[in-house]
Amino acid sequence: MKVSFPLIRVEELSQLYQDQKDFVLIDASAGAQAFDQYRAGHLQGALFMDLETQLAAVPQNAADGGRHPLPEPKIFANILSESGILPSHRIVVYDDKNGANAAARLWWMLKAIGHEQVQLLDGGLQAAKNLEYLLATACQLRYRHLYILRETGYYLSLPLLKCSKLPPMTAIP
Repeated sequence: MKVSFPLIRVEELSQLYQDQKDFVLIDASAGAQAFDQYRAGHLQGALFMDLETQLAAVPQNAADGGRHPLPEPKIFANILSESGILPSHRIVVYDDKNGANAAARLWWMLKAIGHEQVQLLDGGLQAAKNLEYLLATACQLRYRHLYILRETGYYLSLPLLKCSKLPPMTAIP
């Protein structure tokens, strides 16, 4: 099933919980204290993905590709696999910046590798807090799966920033 709109409202997320739908919720808050803030309180069932270590291939010197260049597709697929995410999962992403920071980046990265069922929580964590969502403090664990990449031609790494179709991506060896 393909989701038809890139945003999901907090009320719609509540309905996913109530209907006991199988979905993956990801807190992609960024910053030096992001993981500590996640541990202090996140939406129930949310996994944490770190901008610095999971959503970017941070070089030792920012002059070599910028502060947050994209990880290679195979590395990103490994991260999804380690997080227990499959291409068939519906994913809802949020952050503490109203979805305008790392959550938007993760949404784009997933769309770029062909993940169809991904949405941003409209208003992010703050919107859920405003509606008095209960926050959890337990870290979420998921079983490892193998995330198989499919060819999209949209995933760019810095050396390939050209106006041409990219070579096909391949599955994890």
